[in-house]
Amino acid sequence: VTIAGRAYASYGSGQVVLADAVAWGGLVDVVAPGFLDRQTVVRRNGATRLVLWPVVRGLGFDDAYVAELVYTAGTREPPPLGTSPLRRIRVGTTQAFVLLTPELWADEAARGAHEMAVSLLSAASGARVVYTAGTTRPTSGVVFEAKVDPADPLCGDRTRAFTQATVAGSEITGGRVVYCSLDAARTSTVQHELGHTFGLQHSPHWRELMSGVFQGGRADEFGPRESLAMAMQLERLAGNRFPDSDRDVTSSAESITTIVCR
Repeated sequence: VTIAGRAYASYGSGQVVLADAVAWGGLVDVVAPGFLDRQTVVRRNGATRLVLWPVVRGLGFDDAYVAELVYTAGTREPPPLGTSPLRRIRVGTTQAFVLLTPELWADEAARGAHEMAVSLLSAASGARVVYTAGTTRPTSGVVFEAKVDPADPLCGDRTRAFTQATVAGSEITGGRVVYCSLDAARTSTVQHELGHTFGLQHSPHWRELMSGVFQGGRADEFGPRESLAMAMQLERLAGNRFPDSDRDVTSSAESITTIVCR
């Protein structure tokens, strides 16, 4: 652990006690076998807890996987791998709500798909963010509207659905999910799109739920790699940069990001 230019070795418990006071903004580097290098700055007095991002090669949870699932925006023409900031649901959010149209709620299969999806997403996040679905807009929490609209201009070229997230400083503060057919809203496309509302991008593995293409054999639940990535996202500031640096996190104006899924 290097803090303000001075190197320390952590105790077996992972703790480091500084020999001298360090000013806010002092650079912090943490390097450990089996983890991505962590870069941050001193932001507060007293104890600071840093959770390192593990590399679990036996699970296929390596730097390339993390770069694509978390740090590559899933647009029609995605940027080079690992060049996008980490986007995550708003810091401090414990409740997220999926607001269905009356049409979706009245369709038994679509309603069941959304109820299943919010349950799976809540479980995958370790219940740190609890998703629910319904037709009455709540007075608090982050809200994502869900509807079917085949006439939307983005519903073409084999598109099944897309997610548009409202983002402020890389924090997801709300948005909408649009299904290009009612059939798509009755399938695991629902949990895939809700994964985007949490901050996941597209998986490089076609069998995983967050793969960008809906096809036979793709999982209909979040796998261990995706769940681990979600846990790590919640331990980081929005705007964190690959492999694991939040030194240059800055605020920004509100914007809309779109992820199109086929």
